[in-house]
Amino acid sequence: MRVPPRIQTEGGLVRAIYTEQIDAGVSGTVAPPNKARIITDQWDPGTSAALSVNISRLAIESPEDSEGDPVTATLSVAGGWVLSAAPTVYPLYLLYFAETEIGNYTDESKLVPKG
Repeated sequence: MRVPPRIQTEGGLVRAIYTEQIDAGVSGTVAPPNKARIITDQWDPGTSAALSVNISRLAIESPEDSEGDPVTATLSVAGGWVLSAAPTVYPLYLLYFAETEIGNYTDESKLVPKG
């Protein structure tokens, strides 16, 4: 999977990759910080978010289900996320893009760590 740049600025907007820790379940909701709007078209075609078992570096390490198949995630612009199957490990990290006006960009706590 292509991993886009962590933070981009363009036309007065900041677009960044955020992360949400998932401790249990196969669906839920995220709320991005900084009055940001979720963007779902920044990954490879057909991919709205990425899912990883590790965020200590910017590399996607997909979790697996009990059959050994990769678990993927879908994310709506409203923040609802759904996993393709139940993973065998938690926590997981949902990686998603959101953008906000530069003046609103003050909270970096949910940013993906630097690579």
